[in-house]
Amino acid sequence: MKTLAFTILMGLGAVASAKDKPSDKIPVTTASPDARDLYMKAQDLADKLRGTDAHELFAKAAAKDKDFALAYLGMANTGGTAKDFFESLGKAVALEGKVSPGEKLLIQAADQGAKNDLAHQKESLDNLAQMFPSDERVANQLGAYYFGRQDYAQSIASYEKAIKINPAFTQPYNQLGYAYRFSGKLPDAERTFKKYIELIPGDPNPYDSYAELLMEEGKFADSIASYKKALAIDGNFVASYIGIGNDQMFEGKGDDARKTFAQFAKVARTDGERRQAIFWTVIAYSFEGAWDKALAEGDKMVAIANERKDNAMLANDYNLLGNTRPARRGGGEVQAPAGHQRQGRLAGGGQRDDEAQWPVRRRARRTREARPQDREGQGRGVREAGERQAEPVRGPPAARAARHDRDRRQAVEDRGRRVVPREPARSTRAVLGRGRDEGRRRRERCQDHGRQGRQLQRARAGLRVRAREGAGAREVI
Repeated sequence: MKTLAFTILMGLGAVASAKDKPSDKIPVTTASPDARDLYMKAQDLADKLRGTDAHELFAKAAAKDKDFALAYLGMANTGGTAKDFFESLGKAVALEGKVSPGEKLLIQAADQGAKNDLAHQKESLDNLAQMFPSDERVANQLGAYYFGRQDYAQSIASYEKAIKINPAFTQPYNQLGYAYRFSGKLPDAERTFKKYIELIPGDPNPYDSYAELLMEEGKFADSIASYKKALAIDGNFVASYIGIGNDQMFEGKGDDARKTFAQFAKVARTDGERRQAIFWTVIAYSFEGAWDKALAEGDKMVAIANERKDNAMLANDYNLLGNTRPARRGGGEVQAPAGHQRQGRLAGGGQRDDEAQWPVRRRARRTREARPQDREGQGRGVREAGERQAEPVRGPPAARAARHDRDRRQAVEDRGRRVVPREPARSTRAVLGRGRDEGRRRRERCQDHGRQGRQLQRARAGLRVRAREGAGAREVI
């Protein structure tokens, strides 16, 4: 199986792998041959989704070389908790100035993805693809980006390119099978997973992935048998315990599912794995409506997060508890759960009043429970407004601003609200009739004003005449 080319920095010299040209693959920069060997073994395990085993070797590689940036990136990608991920990623980012341009782009893409900066992440991956068009891992990374965006057509093309570059590179087969599955192409997914099993029959993950496809097809007994094949190869392959438990839940065997998750908890090696076992036990109880028991299990997750002082983990736990408690109360009056209040304090740094959100949740629940014919046409106005806004806007800035304001007002009106009070719509005849009536009233007012003005002028003229006549009489006297 091909691996990444590597560069070992010794003083000012560099030694590249003879297997590939230095420009063909992303180099792996380290000052320690031992660290490089550990990294390659860890990378092979990570390719087979054996994250916990890979994480230990990545950590040993980083211990051999404190400036081994890609080892820290590997630790981040295989970390069991959010805290482990961000701590290791931060160390990799701090060392990006000491690595090759390709490694730097790889680290930046991971950091941008963690920050949800998808545009720059795509740019970094595109630059990597241009720099290393023959690197199967770069094509695989690009496929993972499209897969995360649910652009399965593009992800399938990228995974197929990675397989074409190196047919022995097995990781793309796994994700390609899932991309086919999520695209609704189940026969292609089955063909891909069977090829995956053929390539590495002694590895647990191919059987696990194929079992998940069988679960989706409703073949629960066959799915459990495939999961058990994975566990026969590696009893610590925890994803298969989760899969068996899900099959048992779908079969209506909740007690058996919880026994499976209890076995998972016994073989768990890290806090992340222990929390997974507890989480799925919460789901198993919730699946049966046993809310009190689900909440009791959820408190165990909170205890682990508190012990680790991991606020990101703790916020997720309180979110889980907060979403479970309203369900327990059924259709009665719902109070804002303590879980959501605590999550607000953790995320926002202070007390947050969530009570105003519960009427919204009740309306959402009533909407979900409404008959399909009652929901017909919901959101139509919003979609139409979106279509209008998607049209190109041309013209000077003033015209664009007017267009934007008009579309905003129309969108608000489509949702049943008004920006400003408006008079009810009238027909054209009514509008024209109203104009004629208004014009007639104005003419009448003008005529009245004219008559009043003429009368006033005659009165003033009469006064002047009488005044002159009076003055003449006084002169004669």
